[in-house]
Amino acid sequence: MSQFLRMMLVGGTLLASVNCAARQVRNEIELQEAAKRAAANEEKGWVALEGTVRTKDEDPDYDMQRKALAEVGKIPSPRSQVLLTENVNNRYLRAEAIGGLMKQRNESNREAIDKLIVEAAAKNAEEFSGLTREEIQALGESDNPEAVRLLRQQMGRDPNKDEMTIDALGKILKRQKRSSYSPIDFSLPLGQGAKISFEDISTDKGESAEPAKAEPAAATANETDPEQALIDYLSGDGSPEAKDRAVQNIADARSNGITYLLGLAGKTSVKPAARIAIIDFLTRHAVNTQDKSMIGKFQALRGRAGGNRQIIASIDLSLRVLGSAFGRAVAVGGSQRRRIVVTDGYDPLAREADIVKLDQRPYPGYSAADVRTNLKKALTYYRLDATLADRMQKRVNDLLNLPENKESPERNLIFTALGRLYPDRDFYVLKKQGQEAFAKPGYFTTTLRLVTASRRGRSWQIAALQRVWGLSENEADRIRQIYLRDGKLLQQRMRL
Repeated sequence: MSQFLRMMLVGGTLLASVNCAARQVRNEIELQEAAKRAAANEEKGWVALEGTVRTKDEDPDYDMQRKALAEVGKIPSPRSQVLLTENVNNRYLRAEAIGGLMKQRNESNREAIDKLIVEAAAKNAEEFSGLTREEIQALGESDNPEAVRLLRQQMGRDPNKDEMTIDALGKILKRQKRSSYSPIDFSLPLGQGAKISFEDISTDKGESAEPAKAEPAAATANETDPEQALIDYLSGDGSPEAKDRAVQNIADARSNGITYLLGLAGKTSVKPAARIAIIDFLTRHAVNTQDKSMIGKFQALRGRAGGNRQIIASIDLSLRVLGSAFGRAVAVGGSQRRRIVVTDGYDPLAREADIVKLDQRPYPGYSAADVRTNLKKALTYYRLDATLADRMQKRVNDLLNLPENKESPERNLIFTALGRLYPDRDFYVLKKQGQEAFAKPGYFTTTLRLVTASRRGRSWQIAALQRVWGLSENEADRIRQIYLRDGKLLQQRMRL
């Protein structure tokens, strides 16, 4: 029996080799045989792979085409480059074509392949409304200035690819900083009254330029500056995790990264939202590394906030967090905490200045994955019953599932909050996500933001929370006050 099986296996392999030599490959065995022959520079193998990729079938097997082109990309050969180049703009094969060309790069053809990839990616981004992961990775390895412009345009198109795009820009930035010298000295200690000036070294100061062309030249330089692209992303609506990644990439490109970030946070020319994202990153970094000196640095940075209330409020919050983390009393003003009214793309906040008096204690640990447990820890921390989380989820489920609640405004509020978290998703997806709403990062604080951003007064906001989450008046009022004081901390540290 074993001899019979061996004969069948050998016969099948021979048959596969005959088939793949005569026409395009149809299965994995034929694909491996053709790839092996092509790698050995046998014409039969090349003909089979090329026939598969260039098939004229009315209903081609795209999966087999992709696999065949991926095998071609592994073979360093001018013949491979020709076939890969033919498909860089193919809707179904462009990812494998770009990935294969990256494997063909060497010192002699690097510049030509980079140019080809950039041109193909520019066309694909316009025609197919975005870049593939392979294109993003390839642009991150390219030294072509247009690569930065394309990556900048990609950010925000697909939130699932933002972190990959940020890392690609970070790679370009690191290569640039390794090969350049920065005359700026950020090593001076903060808080000694010294005025640190920040010089733009992105263009060659040795070349004179006509005054009329100075602004367009600066705009062009910013569009191809990876660091500026990352800073611009920080001022947008990206997720806290993606923003942290952007700040980390900026820091990693510098030998004195943390000091450089403090310098950026003190630059009034940087948008407040970007400065706040940097301050948040530095706060988490200080807690994780137990860097108690950051308290003094933040206090010095507060004096360089330029009177911006958003920056001052962010620094004060960070000082409170660091004081709790390190068991130190940190003076950040009066004993009462007043909410700073800031618009952030939502409806204007209520004008009342809420004074929240809650005892500050060391903040509990949190999980990066288990948001439901984070919520229960937060409720316990603020002296609320942890089982409140289950009651709130049950109320949300009733609003979503019971027929009598189909037209209720509370149900609409739930869908509005979920729609902010999952844009462009249909009704059924949002309803499914709502069955575990309090396990989703951002749902808790997004709902509170929508309620407190209303033009209605305090009583209406409390009543709205009572109805949507099934709370008592005292519970709703306390949760509202907690959000007004510690909303950013709950969202960014606890992922609520």
